[in-house]
Amino acid sequence: MAQAVEERVGAPAVPGGVVRPGGRRATPFVRPLRLRGWAPSSWGYDPALECFWADLRPDGDAAPVRIGRRHLIATVPGLARAVARTARVPAAEAYLALTR
Repeated sequence: MAQAVEERVGAPAVPGGVVRPGGRRATPFVRPLRLRGWAPSSWGYDPALECFWADLRPDGDAAPVRIGRRHLIATVPGLARAVARTARVPAAEAYLALTR
């Protein structure tokens, strides 16, 4: 009985990656992020941690601000809210910047 349940419930292990529902492997990606008042920045997905992240680069010589890798942000709307708070822009503006 336990073996039958095991076969129906989990997905097979994939070395070096996470398996999404349906058996497809999640892949990392990096995309550009442009917000007013900030230099060109980036955001993406980390399949090992199963979370989204953003690296905001302030104008000038200030160090980049990293969002997400320690907080395990699991959704794009969650990342948009974190980016909005950090960049001090409206949440809708941050969401649009992530989805362009």
